[in-house]
Amino acid sequence: MREPRPDIGVIAALAIHDMDIMKDLMGDIEPSKINCLALPSDNPKIEDHAIIEMGFPENSGSNPNGVSAVVTVSWRSRIQGKVRVLRIIGQDASLAIDYLDHSGLWIHHHPNNAHGQQWGGFDAAPRERIELPLGEPSLTAELRACIAHVNGENNDTPFASGKVGLEGVTMVSLALKSAGRE
Repeated sequence: MREPRPDIGVIAALAIHDMDIMKDLMGDIEPSKINCLALPSDNPKIEDHAIIEMGFPENSGSNPNGVSAVVTVSWRSRIQGKVRVLRIIGQDASLAIDYLDHSGLWIHHHPNNAHGQQWGGFDAAPRERIELPLGEPSLTAELRACIAHVNGENNDTPFASGKVGLEGVTMVSLALKSAGRE
């Protein structure tokens, strides 16, 4: 279990990244709603566990009903230790990315939403491992790119602009407001 920072809650420290990833996966579409349940830590000024629902508009993600994303972040994980996982569940396949394992990801195939006994049980669904031979922690890659840019070694446009940061802070503010923490 990680001790919470005394100056910032888990939403601003961790969820900001997951919400940004979801927005990016949705083609930079703004979420139409952000709802949040947050639990206070021993320090009443910050939260150390949060569940955030992000709703994206109708017809987004090729879905007439829109897309929902659920982000769970916590500094209370006493069962598994540190967990940083992204799961995307779709109609024909699901994707599981473990941010702590930089060597690859899993695709779980379930054509036409097949599940259960159609595959011999949930654990028997066909899955495929995609190896990432040069995988490294994303923060390490971002810092490496930033340093190269500052040193003039890379004149490409930076991956993220100040606009991306502002959008992230705005989503954090909406989540905190929804949870009654702002």
